[in-house]
Amino acid sequence: MGCLFTGLALAEICSTYPQAGSVYYWTGQLAPRTWAPFMAFMVGWINFMGNFASSASLANGCVTILASAVAMKTGSVLSNDIQVALSLFLLAVWCLLNCLRIDQQGWLTTFAALAQLIGSFALVTATLGTRTPDETATDVFFHYHNGTGINSVGYVSCLGLMVSLYCYGGFEAGAHLAEETRDAGKVVPRGIVSCMLLSFLAGLFLLLGFLYCTPADQAALGLGYPSGIDLLLDNPCLDSTCGGLAPKGNIPLNSQSVARSRVHSMALVNLFWFTAGEDGGFALSVMLAFLVYLSGMASVTSVNRTLFSMARDNAFPFSAQLRYVSPVTKSPIGTVLVTFVLEGLLLLLPLGSTTTFTQIAALASIGFQVSYAIPIFLKLTSGRKVFQPSRFNLGRLSGPIGWAACLWGVASSVALFFPQEAPITTSNMNYAIAIFPAILLSAVIYWRLAARFTFKGPIRESDVPPTTA
Repeated sequence: MGCLFTGLALAEICSTYPQAGSVYYWTGQLAPRTWAPFMAFMVGWINFMGNFASSASLANGCVTILASAVAMKTGSVLSNDIQVALSLFLLAVWCLLNCLRIDQQGWLTTFAALAQLIGSFALVTATLGTRTPDETATDVFFHYHNGTGINSVGYVSCLGLMVSLYCYGGFEAGAHLAEETRDAGKVVPRGIVSCMLLSFLAGLFLLLGFLYCTPADQAALGLGYPSGIDLLLDNPCLDSTCGGLAPKGNIPLNSQSVARSRVHSMALVNLFWFTAGEDGGFALSVMLAFLVYLSGMASVTSVNRTLFSMARDNAFPFSAQLRYVSPVTKSPIGTVLVTFVLEGLLLLLPLGSTTTFTQIAALASIGFQVSYAIPIFLKLTSGRKVFQPSRFNLGRLSGPIGWAACLWGVASSVALFFPQEAPITTSNMNYAIAIFPAILLSAVIYWRLAARFTFKGPIRESDVPPTTA
């Protein structure tokens, strides 16, 4: 519900200000005039960080799923170098697609949306259709797995809730193409809300289907695992209490096949193998990777359009070159190229430290939540007098929904800094609590040294004289 309130509040703002840059542009319109350039600059940095980290993590995640599927099917493990090379290849494809004409991108976007819906339905249908569900409704809705080492139901529930935020990041992406969309004040807000609702329904369908097909604890015990969830996560039992029980279900399991299923602790790939066997599990894993691929393509669009919007307002060095638009495709070629270079550097991090990459990728959700909450808060406070509701209008519910979205943004952002394991060590510490402030500090330093002299923020629409017929 918190994400839905956020989507509704952002859609209302987008209807009034349908411009590329989304939250960055909206902040520049709604902030106090004196502070508008600085606040827009900071929100742009934060939102860019969220989209930037999200795109890289999607490329890495897509390749990880494929590598896990290959390991499950053939027993061969793709080296870290090969996986990094494949993730760079994916990024290059996404950037090339973002150089196409906007009408061609529109067909791709429509195809991606349909594929996400059909693919999600197919994954669950195939999973349920190849296996008799082991779990009961009581297990699915009331049982939980605590692998954190923190003995608190509330804390574990909070961490589990925060994981879903990754799936709800970047839903304002449609606003980045508002200037290239007909009737944007009506179409784009509806797209934001539709994206939220479809994500919720598809996510709920996927989650329930997969939970119902989680291996039974009795079957896991016979294979050396404390529970069905431990089997999927590849956390074997370390004492003599496991073993000796016959597996339950219509897919035969044995210790040898379980050993081959240990693929980077990729739980969904293990679930597909458990339910559909090697051939079916491989096909379902490839389908899942394709859905992630489509999400990554949209995420790269958000990154380069955010860069373009800020470069148009001279937020970066060489902004004139960054905002170059191809006269043939009408796409911002300069920002697409910069996106490839910066994202590529981030994707090289797993060559040195997978922990570092994981922590940076986790910043995606934080960047989204913070950058969403700020313009919503400004609309309710300093922007009250300048904001004029447009075609998508929440009416009397605008205030309550906006405040609920702000509270959700603050609470979820704080929770995203919580440690996820105990005892806390250097290897499992949530370094986001240090990385995020460091990024903010870097942005402030750059603002003080250079950006404040050239960057004046997006032109406020209240300052634009009305056109005469």
